[in-house]
Amino acid sequence: NPLFAMEFALAMRDEGLVQIVDGRCELKVSLDLIDFPPSVEALITSRFDRLPPASLLLLKVAAVCGSEFSVEAVKRMLSRSDIDGN
Repeated sequence: NPLFAMEFALAMRDEGLVQIVDGRCELKVSLDLIDFPPSVEALITSRFDRLPPASLLLLKVAAVCGSEFSVEAVKRMLSRSDIDGN
């Protein structure tokens, strides 16, 4: 699955498990030490879990807006007082 491969490569880079050196990808740990996620969903969810709270909220609001949305629509939704429970 190309999506899984790309997301897994990005997650490994973000965790410092691989590094790009002279245009080549170098593994920094043994493959035995890498925890392979069971699915694309688990992989993406684990990446979401590492986001700061404000970024996660922005991602959730944008997701509610759909696949296409304006910055203004997201701003309006973020400015609503009921988003944060008030």
